[in-house]
Amino acid sequence: MLTAHPQFARATVNYVWKAIFGIGIVEPADSFDLLRQDPSTLAAGATLQPTHPQLLTKLAASFIASNYDLRALIKTIVMSNAYQLSSRYTAGAWSEAYAPYYARHYPRRIMAEEVLDAIVKSTGVSALLTVSGSNNVAHAMQLADPTEGGAYRGFLNNFERGNRDDAARTDDSSIVQALSLLNDRNVTERVKATATGSRLGALMKATPTDFGAIADGLYLNTLGRYPSASERTAAITYLKSGTLAQKGEDLQFALINKLEFLFN
Repeated sequence: MLTAHPQFARATVNYVWKAIFGIGIVEPADSFDLLRQDPSTLAAGATLQPTHPQLLTKLAASFIASNYDLRALIKTIVMSNAYQLSSRYTAGAWSEAYAPYYARHYPRRIMAEEVLDAIVKSTGVSALLTVSGSNNVAHAMQLADPTEGGAYRGFLNNFERGNRDDAARTDDSSIVQALSLLNDRNVTERVKATATGSRLGALMKATPTDFGAIADGLYLNTLGRYPSASERTAAITYLKSGTLAQKGEDLQFALINKLEFLFN
């Protein structure tokens, strides 16, 4: 079987690690040199390829022991101290030489499908993505092929999902993506308080006069965190400055357009 060779687990672990951290334990991730993996058998004068050989070996062994459970592997990685570091490096001046040591978190732009699903989740306004010859799906991450998506195809393509043929998936950013978040109806219509299932509408109905609760709810549902004290004060002031629905729509629109929404 393909999985019988230990290199399968090692390569898989490295690909997943690279997807999460932005840099693999072995680079390039698709160019393992099998003669440079073990420090105990490394030829004289040769350079060890993994930056953390013991980590790679232990993660691969854990992956095999879990019967190649990707969820378990991802859980192990994201629960590590390395993953949970801040993206801000405060110990001194940053040097790119520190990158292989994972001395800070490297934010990455979420995938195209994750962008659309995050907008749907944060606003509460559902989506229905058509799939040729199959059942429609409610989440972009459920699409079996990166060429599908019906009316959402253009939005997803703007975030470089690739096509598994002549266009590679990438997490690069572009002005097209910024313009999509600013102008695309997938965003502008979903932030409206009157939209079916609107998160803002529900918050306004539950706490119509509690501007702090509305601000907290918008931050928590959009960015996955509560606002800081200064952010909360500014949000409350803004919500009080005019028609609540309009100001709430503007606030959530602004939160979706923060870099923090696209990068984690």
